[in-house]
Amino acid sequence: MKRAIVFALILGSAAWLSACRTPTSGLTVESYPHNTIRINSKIVDGLFEVAEIAATNHNGLLRAQVSAVNKGQRDLLLEYRFRWTDAVGMEVDTRTTVWTPLPVNAKERALMQGIAPQGSVTDFILDVRFRRPNTRWE
Repeated sequence: MKRAIVFALILGSAAWLSACRTPTSGLTVESYPHNTIRINSKIVDGLFEVAEIAATNHNGLLRAQVSAVNKGQRDLLLEYRFRWTDAVGMEVDTRTTVWTPLPVNAKERALMQGIAPQGSVTDFILDVRFRRPNTRWE
């Protein structure tokens, strides 16, 4: 009986911890199946607002462009990355997905652009987060 209780507590704790895990981005923009903007952080909410989402086909590759506005009174040090998906919403495996630094002054509009690495890409996911210091090389 004690084992069953301990096992249940361990499973419950694991489920609770996974539910409390924070997302890697403060803001996510998805183009599939329709344009969706998701705020994942209360800190980002109200500070950074998506103004325009555009996508076009350029030489057989999807080109995505998202502009956003820093609505705050302070400069922001952000970074963004594009992840690419195919026609059914599956993420395309690519080694080119990297976080790109994006300093945005107060009340300034920022432009984030990306070009898909493959012709099979039809949609994108844009992640934006506060810049994290790189301690790997320091």
